Amino acid sequence: MKFDKKIIIIILVSIVAALFLEISDGERDIEKSDLKKPGYSGAEKNLDVSIYAGKNRIDTTITIEPEKYTAQETEELFLNVYEHLKKEILNDNASLDEIKTDLNLIEKLEDNPVSIEWFSSNYNLIGYDGKVYNDDLKKDQKEEVTLTANLQYMEYSSSYEIKVIVCGRELTHEEQLKKDIFYEIKCAQSDYNSDYVELPKEVDGEEVIYKKRGIIELVYIVLQSVVKPGITGFFKIDLHIKCYIYLS
Repeated sequence: MKFDKKIIIIILVSIVAALFLEISDGERDIEKSDLKKPGYSGAEKNLDVSIYAGKNRIDTTITIEPEKYTAQETEELFLNVYEHLKKEILNDNASLDEIKTDLNLIEKLEDNPVSIEWFSSNYNLIGYDGKVYNDDLKKDQKEEVTLTANLQYMEYSSSYEIKVIVCGRELTHEEQLKKDIFYEIKCAQSDYNSDYVELPKEVDGEEVIYKKRGIIELVYIVLQSVVKPGITGFFKIDLHIKCYIYLS
């Protein structure tokens, strides 16, 4: 069997190239850009290297850590974050002295390495996630709440307080009606002289009707059939029906 010289040359060149790649193991000289530290907000990066010392070769990984703030720089950084937080947490509220809707208690500022943990002096009014519970406050009622932001960067930490005023808000007709119904139901249960709870039949001029709610869940229809004689096959239909029935 005769082989074309060109084919033989191509095969030999491919073998030599493969051997060269195997020997070099894809190595190249380390460039300056490889050793650049990530920014202050960046994550550490790993650099896989082969170290040659005399006749020895050491395969290892060098960790390039991001740039770090000094203690004094961190103190200034915390103050800067604190000032930004007083604006960032407002969300849709006009000012810290008039909080009516949920706050934006963020855990990090954009492009900033400081992590933030929040605490509230009154979780009945402001939750750890910034949710504001002011439905029970009267329209002109105001309550002070102290939010504490714990700032953390590397081994450094510091706490800052932000005082806010939670205000009552004007409820919609539906919200007010719901609130009043629950209040009347709660009052009805305080009659300890009766074995039964007398639910209010009228609230705010509205007739109130109660129905016990139950659930009937129907699940299934599975059909299997052979489409044509001699052809093995089937089709399946899953039908899920949920019926919500109010039982009087």
